[in-house]
Amino acid sequence: MKNILNSGLYLFIGCIFALVFAACEASDSMIPDTDPDSEQQIEDDSPEDEMPEDDPDEPDEPQPSNSSNEISEALKFNSAQLKTGSPPASSNLSELFIDKDTIKLWPGVRGRIRILNRDQIEISAILVHISGADGHHEVPIEAEESIDSVSVFYIDIDPTDLNLPHDGDIVISPIDPSGEVIDEFDHPLHIDPPFDEAVGAGPDGTEMGNCPPKMAIPYFWIYTTVDGKFSDAPGYPHGSSYETEGCCDRTRDPHNSVPCLGKPPTDKIVVNNQYSLTDEEFIKLFGTDFIYALDRSINNFDYDASDFCEGRAAYSFAEVGLQATGTSSFTPANGFETFYEFTIHTMDVFDRDSGVFPRIGPNENGSPAYINCNYLIVTSLTEGSITTKVFERQPEGENWHS
Repeated sequence: MKNILNSGLYLFIGCIFALVFAACEASDSMIPDTDPDSEQQIEDDSPEDEMPEDDPDEPDEPQPSNSSNEISEALKFNSAQLKTGSPPASSNLSELFIDKDTIKLWPGVRGRIRILNRDQIEISAILVHISGADGHHEVPIEAEESIDSVSVFYIDIDPTDLNLPHDGDIVISPIDPSGEVIDEFDHPLHIDPPFDEAVGAGPDGTEMGNCPPKMAIPYFWIYTTVDGKFSDAPGYPHGSSYETEGCCDRTRDPHNSVPCLGKPPTDKIVVNNQYSLTDEEFIKLFGTDFIYALDRSINNFDYDASDFCEGRAAYSFAEVGLQATGTSSFTPANGFETFYEFTIHTMDVFDRDSGVFPRIGPNENGSPAYINCNYLIVTSLTEGSITTKVFERQPEGENWHS
């Protein structure tokens, strides 16, 4: 009897446990599945044509890029002809070199481009083509600034209605007087927001154009203008050609030049007095510190060493240099950090050769300077004339300036 009661009790308890377990299973089936894999499966099973609503906090899609024709039409040159179609091609290319691996434009600041022509093949003009554009520009070289081995031209751009910054491709083709293409350079093109931009980098006011100064990469001086007209550039000779008079003693054999000693001059010499060639000037930034360097060669007419009997002028040659360090700062020139105002606070010369220097340095007499990732612009007002000095960032791995 006791065994029967115990068996009934065990059976009763087992039934209770079975009912509780069944109730728990039913309760669990009513709770949504929160497993991450289950959620993904639900999303994947949704209809493909059912798009989620726009999130107001999501950023807008980037503005469409500028067309090749828009960029081509916005290019500015000192003088140029716009022609239809792509520039002609030639299989007989010469070994020319260009001083840039990327063509970087900052609207309002003319880019100075040099083509090195070691074979001294005559170059009459440059064809400039924006890849994909319907036309191209024929640009004459700057005769005053060019020599047999180096041809120079300038390029700028009108930023009106352009979405900047812009990246694309540009083809630069030097041609000879007969119009034949001598060589071809297919390079990347980068255009920054305008130098005088005051409202924002992009048309939507974003920081798309943020272009901070580059550290530990030198900015080289490339040219200077006065009231917008060319004044000076690396390797550009200063001076003039003129005649000077002296005396020759023809009683001697060989004839010798002699001091006139109050006698009227008897002979003349044509002097081509290229008295100064600036080879290199650069500044390199290291946070708040900088290094500045200038190297200049001077070539002056030497009257005493000239041969008036042969009509041969002599020149004295000297090299002068300057190296300095100092502290500086740069602060955003507008609210979007498109470019920065650059200020030198101290400048300590630690190595200086003998010689007379003109005013030097990127902050002459406290003149304002502006900088971005590609250019350093220094302006000064002297006797009513505005002098603009342009430095360009040295392409990494290149050293064409020295």
